[in-house]
Amino acid sequence: MYNHYFKGQAPSNRQAMLAKAIRNEIALLAVRGELLEYGISGEEVTITGSNISRDLKNASVFVHINNFLNSKDSKENGNSAPYDLLLKNFENAKHFIRSKICAAMSMRYVPQLYFKRDHSIDALHEIDVVIRSLSN
Repeated sequence: MYNHYFKGQAPSNRQAMLAKAIRNEIALLAVRGELLEYGISGEEVTITGSNISRDLKNASVFVHINNFLNSKDSKENGNSAPYDLLLKNFENAKHFIRSKICAAMSMRYVPQLYFKRDHSIDALHEIDVVIRSLSN
C-alpha cells in the first residue's frame, strides 16, 4: 500500500505500521471535528496515505479534497487554490495534530508532519476519463 508513495526501497514493517497509525489518527481528528477551528472538515477532506522516513523523524501525509474533481474549481485550468488553502490550514494545525498523535499513541517522539496533495487521485480520474471516452 505504501510503496506507491516511496521512491526506492519498500518501507519496513515499523515504518508501515507507524504511517498507517498516523494516517488513521489524523483522519479521526478530522472526522471528530477537532480540526474545524483550523478550517479542516472531515466531510470535505480525505487523508489518503502517509509515509515515514527511514529514521522515523519525518512523515509525509497525503490529502485529497472530496468531490474536487467534480467541482467547478477543478475544471478551471489547474486551479489549485482550494488545495493551497487546505495545505495552509494543515500547516497551521500541525502542532495541535502532533500533540494529539503523541497523546493517542503514547510516543516519545512524533515525526515532523509535511502535508501534501495526493496527485494519484487526479491521475486515476484522468485515466477514467480516457477509458470512458474510448468506450463511446
